[in-house]
Amino acid sequence: MASNTPPTPPIKKKDDSKQRLIAIAAIVIVTLLAVNAWLLYKYTQADHAQEKLAVELDETHALQEELNEKYYEARAELESMRSGNAELNALIEQQQQELKEAKDRIARLLRNSGNLDEARQEIAKLRQQAESYLAELNQLRQENALLSEENTQLAQERDNLSNDLSMQLQENENLTEQRALLVSEKEQLSNANQRLSDKVTRASTIKVVELEANGQKLRRS
Repeated sequence: MASNTPPTPPIKKKDDSKQRLIAIAAIVIVTLLAVNAWLLYKYTQADHAQEKLAVELDETHALQEELNEKYYEARAELESMRSGNAELNALIEQQQQELKEAKDRIARLLRNSGNLDEARQEIAKLRQQAESYLAELNQLRQENALLSEENTQLAQERDNLSNDLSMQLQENENLTEQRALLVSEKEQLSNANQRLSDKVTRASTIKVVELEANGQKLRRS
């Protein structure tokens, strides 16, 4: 009696299909893992960039505050140097304007380029510039003080000379008055002597006349 057992399907084809599925699944998994890794990398990079941006913004804000502080501090120091000297005040206004231009330039640098190192250097230069201005103003004030002192001394010497001249003129006037008085007294004395001489002359003449008259009387008697 013949056997009715069905033929066994080929096992090799099933294994090939299974292997292909496994390979495709592996490729898909690897691709997904690669995509996930790439996304994670991008996310990490973006997170780092965001953190870096936040740090730069904080530093920019801090530098802006430092810039304002240094600028207004320098401006106040320059303002305190004002005096009654118009030339010195004009120089202070010029220096304040130059500091403002430097401040505006640094502020634009912070807003536009984001070069914080360069901004720090410029802020340091701004402070050095202000210190050089203050040193220049202090030197000018000292020179003006010396000139003022010299002018005061010259004015005192001039006043002393003027007083001496006034005293000398007064002495000369007194001497002139005394000389005039002496001349007047001399004239008066001369006139008195002249009058006395005239009196003596007249008296002598009268005496002579009297003597002659007496002589004539004696001769007659």
